[in-house]
Amino acid sequence: MVSPTAASSSTASSADTSAGAGFILVPVIWVVFFLAMAVAGFTLAIRANVQHTASAAASAEAAALADAGIHLALLDLTGGQADVAWRRRFPPDGKPYACGVGAGRVVVMVMDEAGKIDLNQAGERHFRALFRGLGVATIEASSLAAAIIDYRDSDSTPLPGGAEDTQYRQAGRAAGPKNAPFDSIYELAHVIGMDEALLRKALPHVTVHSALLGVDPTKASSGLMTILTAGSTHSPDDQEEDADQPPRRRLPSELSAVSTQRAFAITSQATGERGGTLAREAIVRLTRSGAQPYEILSWRQVGAVPGGPWVDLGAC
Repeated sequence: MVSPTAASSSTASSADTSAGAGFILVPVIWVVFFLAMAVAGFTLAIRANVQHTASAAASAEAAALADAGIHLALLDLTGGQADVAWRRRFPPDGKPYACGVGAGRVVVMVMDEAGKIDLNQAGERHFRALFRGLGVATIEASSLAAAIIDYRDSDSTPLPGGAEDTQYRQAGRAAGPKNAPFDSIYELAHVIGMDEALLRKALPHVTVHSALLGVDPTKASSGLMTILTAGSTHSPDDQEEDADQPPRRRLPSELSAVSTQRAFAITSQATGERGGTLAREAIVRLTRSGAQPYEILSWRQVGAVPGGPWVDLGAC
C-alpha cells in the first residue's frame, strides 16, 4: 500500500518531468523553424542566382549575335563598294532581312542616312516641312525651323521666329543655343520649343551624318516621304519633273538631294538559342580606303527592329 505522501511525491515528480520536457521542446521547435527558414532562403537564393546566371548568359549570347549581324552588314557594304558584281545580302533599302545561326536568328536592317534630314545641313524649309507634316501648325513649325538654325549657327542674331541667348534666358533656360553644329540627333531636345512628344516623332527622320542639303527620295522611308509631302507644297514644275517616279518617291526639288552612299545606319536584332533578345544600332561611314574601309560613328543598344514581314535569307 502506497502512502499518501509517496503518491503525492510521485505525482509531483511526473509533473516536473513533463514541464521540463515541455520547456525543452519549445526551443527545439524554434530551432527547427529557423533552420527550415534558413534552408528555404538558401534554396530561393540559389534558384535566383541560377536564373540570373541563365538570363545573363542568354543576354550575352544575344548581344554577341547582334554584334555579329552588324559586322555581317559591314562586310556586305564594303564588299559592294569594292566590287560592283558583289551580291548583296543586306541591301541598304531599310527592309529587315533575317538569317539563322543554329537555333538563333539575326534580323538586320540597313538604311542610307541620305534618306534623312541632316540637322547640320538642311535649311529652314526642310524643318518646316518636317514639323508641318508631323502635325505642327505653320507658325509654330516655322519658329521651330528657325530655332534649329539658330541653335547650330555661330552668330547671336536670331532669325525671324528663331531664338538666341536672349530668348532662351526669357524662357528660363540657363543654357542657351549651342552655336555650333549638332554632334548628335539627341541634341535636338535642347532646342527651344521642342517638346518630348514631338521629339520622339522627329528623331527617326533626322541625322547628323548625311552631309546633304536635302533628302534623297530613293533612300527615304515611306514614313518620311509621307510627312514631307504633307508638310510641303508641290509646284507644277515639281510634279512634272517627278512624274516618272512612284508617288511615294516624289519630293519638291528644293527638298531633294542625291546620296553619296557614304553613311549608313545598321540595326541588328538577335534572338539566341536560350531565348535572349537584344538589338544594336551602328552608324558607319564608308571611307573608300583599302586599309580602313569604314569608320564607326556610333554604336548603341536600341529597341526592336520593326516587325515583319522579313526577307528570310536562310543561314547566315
